[in-house]
Amino acid sequence: MSDLPRTTPPQEPNKVPTIVAVVLMIGTFFSVAIMGLGFLTLLTETDIIEVQGLGQAPGIIGMVAAILALTFLMLPTLRAARATFGAAMLATIVVPLAHLVVVWIVATVTGESIVDATVAARDLVLRGPSLILGLSALLVAGAAVMVRARGQQMRWPWEKHPES
Repeated sequence: MSDLPRTTPPQEPNKVPTIVAVVLMIGTFFSVAIMGLGFLTLLTETDIIEVQGLGQAPGIIGMVAAILALTFLMLPTLRAARATFGAAMLATIVVPLAHLVVVWIVATVTGESIVDATVAARDLVLRGPSLILGLSALLVAGAAVMVRARGQQMRWPWEKHPES
């Protein structure tokens, strides 16, 4: 027998449960997006949707659509054994696009004309709210991947794993 102490193989670190990562991601995305949109309105002295007669429904339902898009896009990634940043990068495009499409649809239904809805959607793209939603989604989705992978070293696909 050897005099060297026995070492046990390293155990996999405890991961954050998927439901906790999803709830934190949703709450953080909503907070960061509202903060960013609030600063945008403060700095530009304009409303997010300035078209008269549309009301609050397009903005509220659009934000719900953005949250649902982020959740359904990131859920498979957060459930995976090894979370990656690919879905977080995709969220940068999908989340603001979902918001934009839903705002346009709701504005078409609640507004006076399709022109009002198109002007509202154009303003979301040209004045910066869509950019803020995309950056918020990237930040929060990336953070959710890092939280879910807690204790694991993030690696590029071409890096060799020490256990192989």
